[in-house]
Amino acid sequence: MARIPRGLRVRIVSALVLAPVALVIIYLGGVVWLLMVAGVGWLVHREWRAVTGAPGLVGSLAMLVLTWAGAVALHYGDADLGWALAGLGFGAAVLAALAGRGSPLWAGAGAAYVILPTQALVTVREAGPESVIWLFLVVWATDTGAYLAGSQIGGPKLWARVSPNKTWAGALGGALIGAGAGALLAWLAGEDEAVGAALVLGAVIAIVAQLGDLAESAWKRHFKVKDSGGIIPGHGGVMDRIDGLIAAAVALAVIIRLDGVSI
Repeated sequence: MARIPRGLRVRIVSALVLAPVALVIIYLGGVVWLLMVAGVGWLVHREWRAVTGAPGLVGSLAMLVLTWAGAVALHYGDADLGWALAGLGFGAAVLAALAGRGSPLWAGAGAAYVILPTQALVTVREAGPESVIWLFLVVWATDTGAYLAGSQIGGPKLWARVSPNKTWAGALGGALIGAGAGALLAWLAGEDEAVGAALVLGAVIAIVAQLGDLAESAWKRHFKVKDSGGIIPGHGGVMDRIDGLIAAAVALAVIIRLDGVSI
């Protein structure tokens, strides 16, 4: 029997452990979903601070509290208040860096990396639990498809200086599998008239997810670290597992807001 490559085992194990919990929380929605999003945001920002060496724990806590308060406001229909609170959170992180002689650039980037996906995931969930499930499955299919195509086909590197293992074949395979997954999920849901739109949207989300993965790889390369953290033994940090989802969630939320679409 052929041995399953370690990279694929990581993806399978991660999915088997996280997927059931995520599905229950997505279904429940409400405060449970908001708490989960807040918890993930805290873990992501903790890894960001550890890698960048950003000072200002008080500022970080203020940013996280204001971000979560903004997400609550957004959940209850007050988008203006939600974004105002999130903006205050961003300002708190930058001011804390300035006061602590840290880098306001990295502090602001870290705040945005938490604030934007937090607000985005709330927006996507408000469109319905099926929209979040569609997003998660398309991103997972993209990640798995990119790994399989890249490892089996190989070929020219996508961006060797930043991520030596990624190839153009993997990027194309991930985009095709992600697009196919998006269309298949729409068809399985009985939305025959939406299959074409879901195919295109799936391709867009798949491409954005891979760009998010590349962006995190470039960030780690800049700070000369292999993983964002070690909270998942042998698998890296939280950011290593959800970098593509973070970017994809923001993209889907923007599309929902601009076009009013839902899956």
